[in-house]
Amino acid sequence: MILQHDYIDLDVDEINDHPIQFDIELSNKTYSMVFKYNSYADCYYCSLYDAYDVPLVMSEKLVYGMALFENITDPRLPLERLIPLDESNTQSEVNKETFGKTVFLVFDDDFDVNNDNADDIGDDNL
Repeated sequence: MILQHDYIDLDVDEINDHPIQFDIELSNKTYSMVFKYNSYADCYYCSLYDAYDVPLVMSEKLVYGMALFENITDPRLPLERLIPLDESNTQSEVNKETFGKTVFLVFDDDFDVNNDNADDIGDDNL
């Protein structure tokens, strides 16, 4: 499958077995992300740490079409928007059957980190 958006390439089979943690550069800073799977609820969670392993967000559930960390106001968070999305429009849930197959954690291409209006995200709803 060819995706139109850049995405975080996750080994979902590994996440299904145990949590995975890796460093990633976002907004010109290094963060650590942890992904884990909850088999009881059939859903995935993401935690975010800064470069010094200080927790910024703990166990946020991945919800289809909703940007991670969207409702958290913290200047330490990255500016990029990461959204679980199925570009083939065949799925609308993030679960073991879809995540990493048709649903991927994509970067919202409509958002430019270098844009001077980066702080205006979400102001359309005011």
